Amino acid sequence: MKTTTCCLAFLLALSIPPAAAQQGTNLIRNGGFEQFAGDEPVGWETTNIPGVCIVVSPSTKKAAGKTAVEITVKECFGSKFPGMITQGKIRVTGPIMRLSFSYQLSRVGQDVGYIGMDFRNAEGSTIRMCEERLLKESTTFADFTATFPVPADAATAESLVADGRGWSPRLRIAAYSRLSDAQIFAGLRSWSPVVRERSAMELARREGDPTPRLIAMLDESDLHARLGACQGLIRLEARAAPAVPALKKTLKAEGLWLRIKAAEALASMGKAAMSTVPDLLTMLVAADPESDPRGMQQRYLCFALFDRRGGMLGRSLEGVDREALYAAVRAGLGNEDGRARGTIGSVYRNLSYEEIEPLLPAIYRAVIEPAPSGIMFADGIRLRGLEILARHRIEEGLALCVSLIAPDRWGLKNRIKPCLASLRLYGAAAKSEIPRLRRLEKRLAAKRWKPEAIEALGIPALIREIETDEDAPVLRSLARGR
Repeated sequence: MKTTTCCLAFLLALSIPPAAAQQGTNLIRNGGFEQFAGDEPVGWETTNIPGVCIVVSPSTKKAAGKTAVEITVKECFGSKFPGMITQGKIRVTGPIMRLSFSYQLSRVGQDVGYIGMDFRNAEGSTIRMCEERLLKESTTFADFTATFPVPADAATAESLVADGRGWSPRLRIAAYSRLSDAQIFAGLRSWSPVVRERSAMELARREGDPTPRLIAMLDESDLHARLGACQGLIRLEARAAPAVPALKKTLKAEGLWLRIKAAEALASMGKAAMSTVPDLLTMLVAADPESDPRGMQQRYLCFALFDRRGGMLGRSLEGVDREALYAAVRAGLGNEDGRARGTIGSVYRNLSYEEIEPLLPAIYRAVIEPAPSGIMFADGIRLRGLEILARHRIEEGLALCVSLIAPDRWGLKNRIKPCLASLRLYGAAAKSEIPRLRRLEKRLAAKRWKPEAIEALGIPALIREIETDEDAPVLRSLARGR
């Protein structure tokens, strides 16, 4: 008779402390299943019925070591009797538990392997349950890893509530205004980004110069203190100018988010930190797919450098090395986030017609290859790029003026007028697109656009303008280099 069998080896639970250590302590007793008393793995309770039904036993099938534990489902007393092993009263600390093990599963029908964790408080009451199912059948051992949040104890829960107390859009700073300077600096050292932010907001409201103290915090070993120092400097803005050298040093820190916050702090200081622009441009170009696969550092550096409101280069590119700028723009236009790409629109506005020429191939790619995330903002840089291509009479941009409208895609009303405006720049060269414009009108009517809304687009007038234009511009091809 076929039975479902699961072999386990090297069951491992790691407690990850608040400092986010990479390794912790194995909390499972006899996690490698190297010790057995008969059929019973030492340190574990089983569902074996000695002499009647053995569903848990040692196995020579193993991932490593000498043995593993074999758990089966058998017929017993006219019903299925599942094997099970349990181990309790494991004291846990830290916010995260990591469970790792190897298993080999052979199952019948809908049977599955099952791993569960039951968190209980000091009184023995269950406060959280986590479970995972094992479904992968294999003739060899497969690895499995899962992380589980550890429920907070009473003191931690109260601390979490206190961290958020007193916040509202209208009174968001009132609660912290009653705190002492010592409490504010303690808040800057908090693990909570929200507490650090609220503390920094209050610190910036107060008189005096906290910059020297924040600079000293940048050299501490505690990551949260260093992040809090950056947050405080961000809020101080130009008042924190003496921190520029320390922040420039922090740009080389090991922690990704610490580097990002240091860059944000420099951006907040404006002119005082402009000497660090070459470093930030170099950082934006640098990529580390292994430690930063989504390009988060690059994403936030785009905001720090190019954002039109607060970016260091958002309003002027005066004095910026053009080759370093071009390299950063090319890299930023390939970032996965649509909003980050969108910041580079400020560069388009601030470069002259001639200066933007070397970027045309990258601009074209950013038009035809939309960002895969941040799609709500993804069309912005594509539309600006399309206008650049049209003004430079780039042949490859012509058909995109209609294609990018994409009537069936979200955000049509925000795209259609800029696309038509770019098409108008091609003049008589756009005659090939007239049939597509007529089909577009019909498509909009089919989508039940109001006649007056379609009329407001001025598509018939645009068609007549293109048809009657006798001075067709000479188009240039990026592919042919002319």
